[in-house]
Amino acid sequence: MHERFHILSGPTCNNNCVFCMEDDRVKRMQLHARITPRRVLDSLRAHAADGDVMFTSGEPTLNPNLPVYVRWARQLGYRTIGLTTNARRLGYEPYTRELLGEGLNLVVVSIHGPDARCHDGQTRTPRSFEQTMAGLATLARLKGEGSFRVQTSTVVGQRNCRRLAELYRLLEPHRIDEYVFNVMQPLGRAGKLVEQLVARYRDIAAEFRRFLDTVPAPRPAIYLVDLPLCTTEGLPAEVRGYVELAKFDEPGKDGVVRLQATRVTKEEKNRVKRAECDRCSYSRACLGVWRTYLDAYGWDEFVPVTSAPASGRRPGAQE
Repeated sequence: MHERFHILSGPTCNNNCVFCMEDDRVKRMQLHARITPRRVLDSLRAHAADGDVMFTSGEPTLNPNLPVYVRWARQLGYRTIGLTTNARRLGYEPYTRELLGEGLNLVVVSIHGPDARCHDGQTRTPRSFEQTMAGLATLARLKGEGSFRVQTSTVVGQRNCRRLAELYRLLEPHRIDEYVFNVMQPLGRAGKLVEQLVARYRDIAAEFRRFLDTVPAPRPAIYLVDLPLCTTEGLPAEVRGYVELAKFDEPGKDGVVRLQATRVTKEEKNRVKRAECDRCSYSRACLGVWRTYLDAYGWDEFVPVTSAPASGRRPGAQE
């Protein structure tokens, strides 16, 4: 399980995703009001030894201080300086060049469908697909001028799980380094609409197998993330990923900054295992199943694996 330090740097978002885990926008803005540039610099200094940092939460490119934050990370010696973004603003080439010039070297682009109807229907934002594709096109053009990686991040649910091959064919010309498919987490907005938004895990695994069969060898780096490993036995070991565990500094209502981790703040209290899980070969690596998923679909598809599991590679994945 890989941990990476995140800087919460997007108090607002220009998308309005139907599955967003940060469903309380007022609370997010109140939190970010306490994350001042001084606090960002203090956090960057405190975690410089980690080597990796991601700017995330909301849409970071709407924060006017983002280029400065990226420069600070470079000056402090971070090896990986990443950004999780819908890439809509990256369609403006001068801005993208500015971020890359300051030291950005990993761009994780969220895209959730192979056309405007599918993508915009989930972001609930007209023209968001068009603008995200413009951002990807800009990144592809600039790849020859600098050393940076581009990773796509697709939240997989009922609305797009049968269209993964179409999405891959759309993205393939854009010089993508890693394709990460994140199974929708039934939290936030999605937690309230599980049966309308969240696809059954067995269906996702079957669709992903069919998708992989359309990709000729040698395949690029493709990962399916955050699916309990007992449900993915039919998939190649190299595509079976683990969700990245983020740690981040967050000021409380008392103003005191405390280090948080998604394993504690999100995973442990919202996932569960049953007694049968203890005899599964994946028990130690598995985080368990989301409670809200079980409330909707039950335990039937989760069968303990008693043979030795194949080892998988770790993707640099996020949602």
